[in-house]
Amino acid sequence: MLPPLPGRIKPVLLAAGASRRLGQPKQLVQWGGKALVARAVDAVLATSPHLAPVTVVTTSALRPAIARALAGQPTLLLDNPFAEREGMASSLRLAVAAARSAQADALMIMLSDQPLIDAGALRRLLNAWIEAPGRAVASAYGEVSGGVPAVFPPSMFAALAGLRGDVGARAVLRATSFTSVAMPEAALDIDRPEDLARLPATSARP
Repeated sequence: MLPPLPGRIKPVLLAAGASRRLGQPKQLVQWGGKALVARAVDAVLATSPHLAPVTVVTTSALRPAIARALAGQPTLLLDNPFAEREGMASSLRLAVAAARSAQADALMIMLSDQPLIDAGALRRLLNAWIEAPGRAVASAYGEVSGGVPAVFPPSMFAALAGLRGDVGARAVLRATSFTSVAMPEAALDIDRPEDLARLPATSARP
């Protein structure tokens, strides 16, 4: 059970990637009868009802299909017009803007291509943030010591918003101290066709 949140967390799911190496939109890959983007939103909502609505950063081209996949879920879709030209940093700027608009006490960044991330994994991340809400909390898996999902306090919003190019939040984490949470579930990300074969035959619950 997740303890009461000591502040407002804004969850933002980055789902504007072009998925060139996969050859199809990874956000819409079906697993267990549901698109990966919808499963990611399910995991957030199963973690705490106070995290709704979930902001999803997408593109105008993907928005109709993602909207259908998320029908009935409490989400806010934001189009990123710079995703194709710039990449991840432009989506992070929108995530920061969403957190600031919500007057959030923290920003939780997630991706749509880590299908094994469930509510249990997110609870571990948020429990660590509850213990030290002034610090960033990041996932550790494999050789990655500071990855996403991750939670960022407002003191790091400017650094995230200042990123440019196809650079992710890890660049900001490397420049500061943060709380690391073991997250083996994050090790599987759907990037190439062979990654689809690594998905368990039976889908995990949120």
